[in-house]
Amino acid sequence: DKFKEADWDEMKQAMQSHAQLYSDFYDTDYFLPMRRHLAHYIKGRPQASELRQKLVQTNSPAEVATILQQY
Repeated sequence: DKFKEADWDEMKQAMQSHAQLYSDFYDTDYFLPMRRHLAHYIKGRPQASELRQKLVQTNSPAEVATILQQY
């Protein structure tokens, strides 16, 4: 059987959780590797290019949450 595709609200929640878990686990200000993962979440979504440009400049889970609230 196929898996159900996540809706946009579920995807945003997963992105926020992933960013927070990354930050908690690595306990560092080095957020660069997480940016790549965030970009993969939005591949093929409406406004993906605009959103990707913003997400790849984030430095914290709080910044990710702020950006995602705009979409």
